[in-house]
Amino acid sequence: SLSVGSATITAALGSTPAEGEISFTALAAPTEAPPTPDKPAGDVISIFSDQYTDATIDSYSPEWDGADLAEFDIDGNNILLYTNVTYAAIVFETAVINATSMDYLHVDVWVPASVPVVGIKLIDYGADGEFGGGDDSEKELFMTPGSVPALTPGSWSSLDIPLDDFMGTGGLDARATLAQLYFTGSGITIFADNIYFYRIP
Repeated sequence: SLSVGSATITAALGSTPAEGEISFTALAAPTEAPPTPDKPAGDVISIFSDQYTDATIDSYSPEWDGADLAEFDIDGNNILLYTNVTYAAIVFETAVINATSMDYLHVDVWVPASVPVVGIKLIDYGADGEFGGGDDSEKELFMTPGSVPALTPGSWSSLDIPLDDFMGTGGLDARATLAQLYFTGSGITIFADNIYFYRIP
């Protein structure tokens, strides 16, 4: 049977060893999907979720980011699987998102038990709505077992992050032209689902 970790396989024909070997790594992964979102669609701007119609997304992992993206599915529920993450970028600059009326960023993430921290960054392109130009702003927040909301390694963490936490001195100047969302880490694996902004009616 397989368990999480790495192994090397060698073979033999009778008493004659075969040349070469195969190495593989079994990936720690969730076995069930995260909770189904229950927010009314009219109060949501979705980036990635089977429950809602997603906004226009340019890429869930462009060529220039520091992560590998694979398709992952649990009982028909689509999930983003990022591996080797230093920074995984979700880009929506063609149709920037105005989240001024939204109150929270929701993200369901699952990381292996060995991962103590995940960064989440929002980038706003400023009044000109384009990268550069001197008016871009960004803020990265770090989710840990001691943060609010808390990361729970080894199980799904349903993170509802107040957008106000991204604002202010040293953070976002505004959230009317949001264009990128990053997950960051130190070469980690992240499963992500139900990424959306929502407001409290």
